[in-house]
Amino acid sequence: MDDVVRRVRGEFLEMPGLMLTPRQLQRLCGLDPTVTQRVLDTLVDTQFLYVSRTGRYARYQGTGPRSRPIPGSVLATAHLAEL
Repeated sequence: MDDVVRRVRGEFLEMPGLMLTPRQLQRLCGLDPTVTQRVLDTLVDTQFLYVSRTGRYARYQGTGPRSRPIPGSVLATAHLAEL
């Protein structure tokens, strides 16, 4: 799991401004839905990512109103439904 978290973290570091839905990240990294959500929740919990109001995940910069972290689990049910 640590390797997957590092890989996803690297994707967001390499592409500033990247905003992805769980489904998009799943396809980009070839992950199953459960692993995808666990990775996203981990990165939100550590405040590396935040969830936008539209359900997209992006780098948390620590400033500005759009950069407030929202627990990934808040939107997890909705995202899993779209898969």
